[in-house]
Amino acid sequence: MATRAQPVSRGYLGNASAARSAHVAELVDRVAAGGPVDLWGFSLGALTATGVAVRHLSKVRRLVLAAVNIRPDGYHPEITAPEQDDPRLPTEQEFAAWQAAYEAVAPDPDDFLPFLERMQPVVHGWSGWSDDEIRSIAAPTSAAVVK
Repeated sequence: MATRAQPVSRGYLGNASAARSAHVAELVDRVAAGGPVDLWGFSLGALTATGVAVRHLSKVRRLVLAAVNIRPDGYHPEITAPEQDDPRLPTEQEFAAWQAAYEAVAPDPDDFLPFLERMQPVVHGWSGWSDDEIRSIAAPTSAAVVK
């Protein structure tokens, strides 16, 4: 029997990057005495980790990012296309497996599709970071970007 996850905070994933970063900064305060900590992120996690490094510099010692972009033009055009038929997107079978895995452990198993709707602004409404914001990251950073 799967154990349901108990979130530290709810509702931040679909909100603005600043809110996600603030939640992670709060977590660093709660569990790591305010940091600094090493952050590793993949995809949305990399966007969030970058946001922490930009907005909460003292919390981040080192930053490791994978599958990350710093501006919306970093997305492959096919990923943001309305057709959503790019082969890099999940198949129906993969999507069903993800949904089942989510429903097995999520605090609200019925929230999978609403969660995905809340995530749309991450791809379609995110404005990215300015050059100055990226230059402000003081932590040593390693990024893996595959085109």
